Amino acid sequence: MSTADDKHVDGQSKLERALAAVQEGDLDSARQQFEDLVMDDPHDPLTLYNLGLCYNEAGSYEAARKTLLSCLALDPGEANTYVALGLAEAKLGQMPELRERRKDRPLVDGGPEAMHGTLALRPLRS
Repeated sequence: MSTADDKHVDGQSKLERALAAVQEGDLDSARQQFEDLVMDDPHDPLTLYNLGLCYNEAGSYEAARKTLLSCLALDPGEANTYVALGLAEAKLGQMPELRERRKDRPLVDGGPEAMHGTLALRPLRS
């Protein structure tokens, strides 16, 4: 684990630097920084989600899948993580497995009808 001082460089948190790298289009740097953040705290669903998105963007679909599954284990109600996982699994040819896993677990109370108009990909967030 790192200390609070380790999480800031030049007054900017590691997360802020990683998100800035994404905004600048430097996904290699963002990925490396998110990997460092996951090493600091492997139980942070926000960091895992963003790392999973970086892996998807890089075409590392198996790494994205594993990372996003870890994220869902910590935050199973996060609909956008399922979208990102679906992309990775589609690229890996595993969509039937995803459908089977989700069949009996609606993303929100009320099932798919309650989600109408609420599911949208979100940008990498802070």
